Amino acid sequence: EEILNGFAERSVILQDDEKWNAAWVAFCESMPNYVPAAANAFKDIPEGESVNQIFPHYLDCEAHLDVWMTIFKTWHADKTSNA
Repeated sequence: EEILNGFAERSVILQDDEKWNAAWVAFCESMPNYVPAAANAFKDIPEGESVNQIFPHYLDCEAHLDVWMTIFKTWHADKTSNA
């Protein structure tokens, strides 16, 4: 019953573009690892240690890329831009 009620609540939110977009942005911004992954991606790696693969994974995986592009907006992501 709890699961079905959750589906019903989310279905109502999905019908309102502003609400689901706000919920999506809040979800993305709650993810703790994206900023550190970017910050640490290009640091010098001591010899013999492996490269941190989290950052490249975020770019290779479509689901992670969606979160990435929501958190770190670029000029071309704004569909209202004339640039």
